[in-house]
Amino acid sequence: MVPTMSTLLGDFFNSWSSEDDPLESMFLLAFFGFLRCSEFTTPSIKFNPLLHPTVSDLRYISEDCLTFVLKRSKTNQAGNPVPVMYFKLNNYLSPYEPLAHHIQIRNSQNTSTFDLLFITESSQVATRSWFDSKFRKVLTLSGISPSLFSSHSLCIGAASTASSQGVPDHMIKTMGR
Repeated sequence: MVPTMSTLLGDFFNSWSSEDDPLESMFLLAFFGFLRCSEFTTPSIKFNPLLHPTVSDLRYISEDCLTFVLKRSKTNQAGNPVPVMYFKLNNYLSPYEPLAHHIQIRNSQNTSTFDLLFITESSQVATRSWFDSKFRKVLTLSGISPSLFSSHSLCIGAASTASSQGVPDHMIKTMGR
């Protein structure tokens, strides 16, 4: 049986270490935001703050809500930025706390608002290939064949989870832009 994405994330977070903070934040940002990998990583080490996520793109709205400003997406490559909301949930997979923690960490590193939102353990650009590699490693460490998933599985898993909870298809399409 192939595990669900929420089960996979839960198993991964149960064996968590603090050095994995950016990865945890990226997983939760992608899953709860129905994001494609290209919407929160860069295609190469060339970083453009006008196109790629910056520290200022993840913001507090209230004590239980954050927003991620999606600058571009598959369906909106040159359009207006779109806010994606993240709420504090009464669940161990709540995206709010890890994302809020990530904001605190990045701000403690004397970042500017135009610095990268996500960086690797060696302070480099978090590229799609880096994220894909880490995702495959997490799957392998969880005893799951990486051939069953891709980084797009987070977006697909969000849609499947929403559907299994009775969210209508038209709402899932809206949430996935």
